[in-house]
Amino acid sequence: MPSLAPQPRQLLAIEDILVRERPVTVVRFLVDRLLETEEIEQLGDLLYALVEEHGRKNLLISFGNVQLIGSYLLGKLLGLQRRIKTANGRLALCQIGPDINSVVHEAFVICGLDRCFPIYVDEQEALQSF
Repeated sequence: MPSLAPQPRQLLAIEDILVRERPVTVVRFLVDRLLETEEIEQLGDLLYALVEEHGRKNLLISFGNVQLIGSYLLGKLLGLQRRIKTANGRLALCQIGPDINSVVHEAFVICGLDRCFPIYVDEQEALQSF
C-alpha cells in the first residue's frame, strides 16, 4: 500500500549553462512563496551543497516565480554569498526589480540587500554579466 504521508514540494530547478566557456549554475525557484522556516532551511542546505559539495561557484538565482519571501531566506542568501566568495565565485540574482516583483524587491530594499547583491532584470542580462 502506498504511503499517504505528504511529499515534500520540489523547490528548485537547477541548470548548468556555459557562458563564454565559464560554467554558471542557474537556480530557479519553483514555488511562489518562501515563508516556511523548514523549507527555507532545506533551500539553504541545497544551495550551500551546490557550492561546497558540487563545486559550483558561479550561481544565478532567478526569483521569477516568487511572490513572497521570508526574511530568513535573505539570511540564507547572505550565507550563500559568503560561501561563493570563499570559493572565488560569483552570485547574481534576477527578476527582483520593482516593476517585476515589487513585494520581493521591497524586502531586499528594506533590508539593504539591494546593495549587497548584483541584481539583474532577467536571466539573459544576468548571464551576460558572468
